[in-house]
Amino acid sequence: PHAAGVRDYIHGDAMKRIHWRTSIRRDKLMVKEFEQDPQAEVWIYLDSQKDVHYQKEQVFDESPMQTVLFVRRPKIKLPPSTLEYSVSIAASLAHYFIRQRRAVGYASAGQTYTILPADRSERQEAKILETLAFVQANGELSIAGLVSTQAMQLPKRSTVILITPTVRTELLQAVDDLLLRSLYPIIVLLDAQTFGGPTGTDKIINSLREKHVPICNIACDDDLATALSNLRSTFKTQDFRSWQTPVSSA
Repeated sequence: PHAAGVRDYIHGDAMKRIHWRTSIRRDKLMVKEFEQDPQAEVWIYLDSQKDVHYQKEQVFDESPMQTVLFVRRPKIKLPPSTLEYSVSIAASLAHYFIRQRRAVGYASAGQTYTILPADRSERQEAKILETLAFVQANGELSIAGLVSTQAMQLPKRSTVILITPTVRTELLQAVDDLLLRSLYPIIVLLDAQTFGGPTGTDKIINSLREKHVPICNIACDDDLATALSNLRSTFKTQDFRSWQTPVSSA
């Protein structure tokens, strides 16, 4: 991969990545950032631990119809559930990256431990969608546990997208684990409070920013296509303007 810029040194970065001229000029360690290798794998990790997911009561739009002849088409919205949003996000990410001819893998740990090895075929998208259709938030394993048990098998420089609503510091442990393995973590963080869950998302975001990892923060009722488009700067060789409306796994 080609160097695309520099960033602050993070504990665990390889010494060979240090850009010494810039480090001397700025009087602090700086490392080279590389464009994403189009051959590197993309992994989607969906947090299905039961204790971190939330759902608030759904409120339906009861606004009157305009006329009998011109019936207003009801706006389709996702249920206000962190799991439903997570599933839709995972489906959209898989759809996008497979369209970009990237090898995409999937992992989650509900009552059953599910691993779909990375593949770039259209059949892989169908497999992921089939799997997502049956995902439940009934697992015991945390997102950090999922990373520690599975990430060691991933090729270096692979991208790992963590989809989670957790506000626990275990998420920071998962990120550290990925960085130490020369993997690229991206966090899609659902704002638990907006789904009826606890506060703490802002604190987790601040801690993640200190680690210089990309974050996409999504609240209940956010437009997912717009929110996910904000990740475009992470993949410098990709055009994220081609994000489409989230794909349903049903």
